[in-house]
Amino acid sequence: MKTKTIFVLLIPVLISFEIFGASFSSKNEKSGNWIDNNLWIGGSAPSGTINNDAITINGTISSYGNVIVNNSTITINSNDTLVVLGNLTVGNGSDVIVNSGAVLVVLGNFDTQNNLTMDISSIMIVKGSFTSQHGAGSDISMTGASSNFYIIGTNNLVNGDFVSPASLASIEDQASLSAEQPGLVSWINTNYPSYSLPITLTKFSAKKSLSGIEFYWETSSEINNYIFTIEGSYDAKNWETLGFVLGAGTSTQINTYSYQYDVSPNKIQYFRLKQTDFNGLSSYSKVISLRADSEKKPKDVIIYPTVVDDEINISNSEQIVTIKLFNRIGTLVYKDSSKESIPVQNLSNGLYIIEFELTDGDIIQKTFIKK
Repeated sequence: MKTKTIFVLLIPVLISFEIFGASFSSKNEKSGNWIDNNLWIGGSAPSGTINNDAITINGTISSYGNVIVNNSTITINSNDTLVVLGNLTVGNGSDVIVNSGAVLVVLGNFDTQNNLTMDISSIMIVKGSFTSQHGAGSDISMTGASSNFYIIGTNNLVNGDFVSPASLASIEDQASLSAEQPGLVSWINTNYPSYSLPITLTKFSAKKSLSGIEFYWETSSEINNYIFTIEGSYDAKNWETLGFVLGAGTSTQINTYSYQYDVSPNKIQYFRLKQTDFNGLSSYSKVISLRADSEKKPKDVIIYPTVVDDEINISNSEQIVTIKLFNRIGTLVYKDSSKESIPVQNLSNGLYIIEFELTDGDIIQKTFIKK
């Protein structure tokens, strides 16, 4: 009997499997802790370290720790809120999207290596420092002029981090936060008392006196506030300490402060107020300036026409840092950096106040009628 030998050629076949990340959505109109499984559709909460996942925030979600995002997306839906009580780190290939009317609060530091998108009327508050490790495909986009981005700690941004028309002028400080969002500040301080925003600064000014410069500031509330540091600069970049004033600790009443610095300014001077709490955390006021008598005073800002249906023109716009537009009941309806004209065709008819913040810290207000 003949036997046959059969040779079988085995050809290896490489089969690749692509692993897709999970999608997590919190339930509508629910509030609570990020790690609570009952707050999430499907009954499973995402971890604080997010890898290759898509997270959608509905309702009000609070993360009581750090959130790290890698190759993932966090989307905060319209009129919903995410509060991160630790640090938020957004790695390469990740995006954070704050939709219209949504709120993102980071009570630690915010470090992003990729895209951050803020839609119309959205709000973002960073209590600690904000750093954008800008690179290809890494941009901060503020879709609407009424987006509000507040940094209380150190602002490490540069203009190259932004997608036009947003710029460094789009970023606001604690003084602006206190003035524009008092209800939100009160909500944060009530619901997260251990992470409360340190002070509500309502005034900060400087004027020349016979012997030097006199500083004046006022707070309407203070939480765990240890000390104020007055800082000065000749170029608004390099800062030196001018003096210290002790804070009121914790207070819900109006407190006024002053400090006399005995030196005569010989050129434009820039000043800011640093607040430090008992935990060692610090925040800064907006920068103000004091102009020597010999320096040329700024020109008046002129708008025309004052009865308008489509566009307002602005003269001397080169000295403008920020433009804000308020309706007759005081609601902020528009905000932008310096420009020579403002579109108003989409505004309702009525009286409006337009406010200009100048490079020397002065505020000029004008009125116009939209017809």
